[in-house]
Amino acid sequence: AREMPADVRKRCEFWLIGDTGQSSFSAKIVDLAADMKEVVLCGRKTRREMEALLCRIDAVVVPSMEETLSLAAVEAMMNKKAVICSHGGSVGAAKFIRKGMAGLLIPPGDVSALTGAMTWMENHREEADRMGNRGRLVYEKYFSLSSFEMRVGKIVEEAIN
Repeated sequence: AREMPADVRKRCEFWLIGDTGQSSFSAKIVDLAADMKEVVLCGRKTRREMEALLCRIDAVVVPSMEETLSLAAVEAMMNKKAVICSHGGSVGAAKFIRKGMAGLLIPPGDVSALTGAMTWMENHREEADRMGNRGRLVYEKYFSLSSFEMRVGKIVEEAIN
């Protein structure tokens, strides 16, 4: 967020949702956020609190360098939110986001790409909304309970045959 153009950054709020933990990395993030009024440290939230927050979020950013199938990215798609996600090949959430054109993918650890993607989302809100709608279709096709039931049914049927 700090690297975004000032005029764009001032139109945004950046919510860091979740437990900040005790690591030196977490402490660094908290320190960096302390002097940025655009950054809100939300802390850990209950399921109900998250549902309320997701109604107010425009895009979900998952710049993880380790997480391949982020539940945050899946929940974003479920709630028609565009996703900015790190990609490490053709695995995890990035595979589905790319296939469904449900967001923007960035190389892991590339701050410039992350800054550019967040700036693009803010400057192209209508397309970001369309990405969110496409993300819902991705969710329904690959992650919904009905799609899960269908896949399990096929596996059981094949095993019986």
